[in-house]
Amino acid sequence: MNHHDQNELLAQLDSRIGLLEKEAAQWRRKTTQYRLLAGITTLLLIGALVITAPPPFSPPHSFADDSTVEKGENAPEIADVIRAHRLEIVGTDGTLVLSASGNPSGGQLDVWNAQGHNLMRLGANQHGGDIALWNTQGMNIFGAFASEAGGETAVWNAQGKRCFRAYSESEGGRLTVHAANNQPAITAQGNPRGGSLQIMSENGQTMASIEPAETGGSFSLNNSHGKPVIMADIDQAGGGLFMVADVGGNPQFISGVGSQGAISQWFNQQGTAVATVGASDDLAGGHLALFNPEGHRVFGASSSDDQGGRIDLGDEKGRGVFSVDAIPERGSALALLNPAGQKLFFIGTMKDGGLLNVMNRVGNPVFIAGFNQDGLGGAMSLRNSRGLQILQAGTDENDAGTLRLWNSAGLRERSFHPLP
Repeated sequence: MNHHDQNELLAQLDSRIGLLEKEAAQWRRKTTQYRLLAGITTLLLIGALVITAPPPFSPPHSFADDSTVEKGENAPEIADVIRAHRLEIVGTDGTLVLSASGNPSGGQLDVWNAQGHNLMRLGANQHGGDIALWNTQGMNIFGAFASEAGGETAVWNAQGKRCFRAYSESEGGRLTVHAANNQPAITAQGNPRGGSLQIMSENGQTMASIEPAETGGSFSLNNSHGKPVIMADIDQAGGGLFMVADVGGNPQFISGVGSQGAISQWFNQQGTAVATVGASDDLAGGHLALFNPEGHRVFGASSSDDQGGRIDLGDEKGRGVFSVDAIPERGSALALLNPAGQKLFFIGTMKDGGLLNVMNRVGNPVFIAGFNQDGLGGAMSLRNSRGLQILQAGTDENDAGTLRLWNSAGLRERSFHPLP
């Protein structure tokens, strides 16, 4: 090839290269236009969803980091953040099944079933989180939410009536179980002293309660008027106490533990104790006392200091006027007293026989009758106001009668015996 041909060939190549460069520039301009158009279209679509108020944030997790997501050159680009006023998910038939939105208190998530029933809502209220469940009839059947005092949860039946409620209060938790009429039937709660339990009637009246007291537990049953008629409690000493009351709540029977053992009391309608049964105040033995309407003891039966039996009678003022005691190894003794408590008449048994004493108003014995020294024959002594013996009558060793007399000073004895 000569030099002329080479120059012509170079000119043709240069012309072709120029055309190619011109065509490439045109394609580059068209590609840029297409990209710009696509970008504007995308921005217009996203702009309808963008919320401009919140600042950008980084999510704790990106789907692009999930190992289950396909990776490679053909993997779709995934956004880290999507912002919208409302996000809806529909089923295969186009039915709404899930939505995410906002409310004045925060976020809200709703779930529907395939039939279009809103069955669950997860959201926020002014105190915190809020969960609600509905049945397919649209009745709220469950709720759990934050409250000013803490948290609360509740369960309703298919008719929309509350069946169960548990919530927090300033002093502790409270739980209520409701009856079919929506009234609380059982209430349990905590307080600074411990826990308490109440059982209510259909009209909300407390029928039974268990709660702590300063000394222990307390249990009570109420009538339909709300008056406690049966109560079990702990007394100040830590012992048990049981009470039965009338329709007005007035105690009619009380049984408890005293210092020596159990004790029970019965009361009249005026609240006066009329009978007491229990352990003696100073002994571990039994004790029975009856009282008149004014509260004065008129009868008493108990064990005595020597562990024998004793019976006492009182007058209308409760003053002892009659007493019978069992005497160890001797039998018994009976005493009659005046209202001042002076013993005026006494009958007792001795190892060898019986004995009777009659006293004057100052307490001096003026008449004594019993047995003589051998314990077989009778004997009688008559005394003056000062208690000095002035006459004695009895039997001698031959079972014959004998009489002895003294002057007022108890001197100058005179004796009289029957003729042989």
